[in-house]
Amino acid sequence: MLRLLLSYTLLFLINFSFAQENWVTLDKVNYSIKYPNNWENKDIKDYPNVELLLYAGSESAEKDGFAESINLVLEDLSKYNISIEEYMISTLERLKNTYVIDVLKNEAIETNHYVMEYSINYNDKIIKTKQHCWLKNKIVYALSFSTTNEEFTVYDKISNQILNSFKLK
Repeated sequence: MLRLLLSYTLLFLINFSFAQENWVTLDKVNYSIKYPNNWENKDIKDYPNVELLLYAGSESAEKDGFAESINLVLEDLSKYNISIEEYMISTLERLKNTYVIDVLKNEAIETNHYVMEYSINYNDKIIKTKQHCWLKNKIVYALSFSTTNEEFTVYDKISNQILNSFKLK
């Protein structure tokens, strides 16, 4: 029995180390995030509020013409006296005025951390987005994953791993 337990423990540790070995850690001054090494970190100079833009590799767009992505947008709220709850309500109102089809989730996870899931109609495709928002030092960190409705379950696990790896410092 002990031998079996040791075998399972060793197998778990080997699998865990290989799984983590193929991931990149991006360590910035205010945050860190981990993502698979086959995801592409794109140059974002043309987008002033976008801090990070990751694509799921070129093969993700081949199937349906949409490249699954994760982006981090920073929004400075120092000029405004609003809470994260008020920010999320405002975001929801802005979304409703665009192409939103459905808001699947809008809930507080913990103080200053909200999660929202919504679907939009974009170029005749249903795009699902999972968005985590944190408020720290009057800056909103909005981390979003977007994919087509058809590919959502394919990327659900990996996107959650990436989103949950995000850490504010």
